Amino acid sequence: MLRALVTLVLTALLTASATAQVLDGTWYKLNVKSKGFVVTGGIPTDAAEGVPVVSLEKAKFKATAWMYVELLPEEGGDIGYMTTVVTEVAPGEYDLANIDGLTALTDELLIDGFLGFVTPDGAVGAEVVLQVKNKLDKEGALKNSKFTALGALVSLSALTPALEEGADLPYWGSMVIKGKSVSPNKLPFDAEEVLMEGMLLKSGLKTAPWMRETAVTR
Repeated sequence: MLRALVTLVLTALLTASATAQVLDGTWYKLNVKSKGFVVTGGIPTDAAEGVPVVSLEKAKFKATAWMYVELLPEEGGDIGYMTTVVTEVAPGEYDLANIDGLTALTDELLIDGFLGFVTPDGAVGAEVVLQVKNKLDKEGALKNSKFTALGALVSLSALTPALEEGADLPYWGSMVIKGKSVSPNKLPFDAEEVLMEGMLLKSGLKTAPWMRETAVTR
């Protein structure tokens, strides 16, 4: 019984490891949609000031993004990925929206990850659980890969409604993310240039992705 259990665990780890290698260096195109609420008003720091008027207004967020997946060295038996997410911040201008990590649970799941998206309408980030489905060729190389978010909890988010131009309002909601692998030559920006920017960010030579003002122009 014990030998069978050990064999099962080892098989699962080897399968996940093989899949991890396959996904290394893959670009994905993402379609992001979210529905929720923006919050107007605020919470007073001193109760003696009284309770302000707080209202919820329905809001939506959507974005097209591109994500690069890079395999990280294994630590503690976990298989991890560094993800670089790029969004269009202005017509023809692309910027790093987020650099973060995902942890592989099995060959079908990437779990406990954070993805952030930035557009002229605001910045929305979410904790995600992604189900990944891959197709391999006879040599075991990746033909295509698709994923769907099983669940996404929006956090660290703010929208800039047209009715209050320039005012970022706190935003909460649910998010749907779908992605498919794409060839680097089909990206609307220079992949090598963007990845070099990411390397500079990770080395601490640039400001944090969510604070940057520079962009990569096509």
